[in-house]
Amino acid sequence: MNNKIYKIGFLVLLVINIAMLVLFVMKPDRSRSKEGMKEKIATQLDFTEDQKSAFEEMVDKHRTAVRTLNDQERKLTDAYFSQLMSTTSGKENTVMQETTFQEIMDVKSKKLRSTYHHLEEMKSLCNKDQRQKFDAVLNQIIPRLTGARDPAIRMKRSRE
Repeated sequence: MNNKIYKIGFLVLLVINIAMLVLFVMKPDRSRSKEGMKEKIATQLDFTEDQKSAFEEMVDKHRTAVRTLNDQERKLTDAYFSQLMSTTSGKENTVMQETTFQEIMDVKSKKLRSTYHHLEEMKSLCNKDQRQKFDAVLNQIIPRLTGARDPAIRMKRSRE
C-alpha cells in the first residue's frame, strides 16, 4: 500500500514539474519584448537599413536617459516618503517636503519632454510615405506611455 502511494506521489510531482517547465519555456521573455517593440516599429514604418541604424541609436540614447531619470525619481521619492520618519517638524519639514516634491515633478517633466523629443526625432527619420504610417504607430505607443492599455479607454479620454 505504501509503495503505491509513493508511486502516485512521484507521478503527481513529475507531472507538476513537467507542467512548470512547459510554462516557463512557453512564457514570453519580457526582456525580448522591448527589442520586439523596437523591431515592430521599424517594420511598421518600413525603415531602410540606414533608418534602422539611426533609430536603434536613438532608442539606446533615450533608454539610457530615461533609466537615469527613473533612478533619480526613485531616490527622490524614497527621500520624500522618508521625511515621514524624520524627527524634524514644522516649517523646516514643510520646506524640505515641498522642495523634494518639486524635484520629483521636475524629473517627471524631464522624462515626459525626453520622450516627446524622442518621438519627434523618430518622426523626423520618416519620409513622406512613412509619416502617414507614423500616426498608427503613435497610437500604439501612447497607451503604453499613459498606462491606458485599452484603446477604447484612450479614445474616450481623448474626446473629453
